[in-house]
Amino acid sequence: LEALASTAKAAADAASAALDRLRQTQCGALTYSTLLNPNGQCEFKNVRHYWRRFLSDRRDSPSSWGNLPYRDYYFTKIGGIRDTRVRATYQDTFGFHYYSSGSPTWGCRWRMLINDECVAGRCSRTTHGDIGSGWNIWSSSLTWYFDNLAPGQHRIQIQVYRPSGGYLNECLAGWSNNAVENWIDVEEVPYDRSSVATFWTDRRSTCTSWCDISDRWVEYVKRDSDTDLHITYDDVLGFDQVAHTDSMGIRLLMYSSSYNGLEVGTHRFHSHTGRGWRIRPFSTMFIAQAKTLNLGPGHYYFKVQWWRGGGSSESLAGWPGDDYSALAVVEKHPQYSAIVPSNLFSGTSRAALPDRRYSGCWNTVDGRTVSHTKKSSDSFIRVTAVDTFGYHSVSSTTGCRWRILVSGSTRNTRELFTHGNSYGGWRIGMHKYIWYPDISGTGTYTYQLQACRQAGASECLHGWGSNNNFLLVEEIRGL
Repeated sequence: LEALASTAKAAADAASAALDRLRQTQCGALTYSTLLNPNGQCEFKNVRHYWRRFLSDRRDSPSSWGNLPYRDYYFTKIGGIRDTRVRATYQDTFGFHYYSSGSPTWGCRWRMLINDECVAGRCSRTTHGDIGSGWNIWSSSLTWYFDNLAPGQHRIQIQVYRPSGGYLNECLAGWSNNAVENWIDVEEVPYDRSSVATFWTDRRSTCTSWCDISDRWVEYVKRDSDTDLHITYDDVLGFDQVAHTDSMGIRLLMYSSSYNGLEVGTHRFHSHTGRGWRIRPFSTMFIAQAKTLNLGPGHYYFKVQWWRGGGSSESLAGWPGDDYSALAVVEKHPQYSAIVPSNLFSGTSRAALPDRRYSGCWNTVDGRTVSHTKKSSDSFIRVTAVDTFGYHSVSSTTGCRWRILVSGSTRNTRELFTHGNSYGGWRIGMHKYIWYPDISGTGTYTYQLQACRQAGASECLHGWGSNNNFLLVEEIRGL
């Protein structure tokens, strides 16, 4: 029996190697493949299509789902239906105007349609009305994944809905005279370099120490030894505010043959001085770094945990049952990117950027500066700032603004905004902010994250005891 098992294993290994050689040959003949990776093997590029950028400011109040003007995009998928999935990201400054002192319920809702369809009926991102009159405005980068799309033209459409009975009279997208870094971006991600878990059950918890958010987990089989794993987490998160202090924590754990619950990164949230539910769509990204964690090929498992702080009576994930949530892993070679901190881990400990608060305009955020050399003239640059961001609200006007500088210039990028309302105090949570600077040719540039405090805030905050913070510059070699 042992001899038969050994023979069968050898035959299976030989067949697998033959299939891999055939795949390499077929992949190399495709227009959307590359041989530029350090291992010399063929893989699909992350094919990016030009995004629709600088979307006009809108204030709308539809009583049912309606198209959000200027926020649609046609793209042509190149990869086969079994080769690539589509990752669509929509970044904007969002908001709603609360006009009553009554008990808030629904806030504004946004959703992404693909070819006029809400996939599986789970495509929306929902907010909850926040006690305190006036505008609630924040910035977010939100991502959706779409599988089983055939090659050819497809359409992305953003819709908005202002539910009745929520004491809201307007939903906002874009703000301050078209000054927002907002866009719709579409990428193709190879199936064999990614894994996506979506459509979870809504959860609530009162646990005051780290515990699992049920269903928020994903598995991935890593192919190479020198690749990083980028893990994005999108969810509708909230907490029932009872005091002005810590309200919730979020972290990602990794399991493999070498790690049994490694903490990849953490975020913290803080309630303001009001009471009741504060619910928003949130998005962040974690990185499991190959060079500091020695991540070899094999099976990896990631799960999300949370805890409830003294600022809330209950934590919430997913709402109201038709929301879109995703935990996704993408395997990437880091040779065309630069990141700070350059070494994300020391042993099993996550290196964190310094906590910083600023009350001026503009301030370069300490520790959030990185140098990157662009190697190709036909590539583009994506800058991602992941952090626990916050501001201390003092009045109903602009709070804090964030931007990037590229060797002293904004390079045709814009800003991301926040706004306070009649309830003061800290508004702190996890965010992923992205910019696409215009950089032609090649060369070395310095990238800096900057913050600007306006009259609606007394301070702008970064870090705050959370260790999932970094500034990442990627050179994307699409078509």
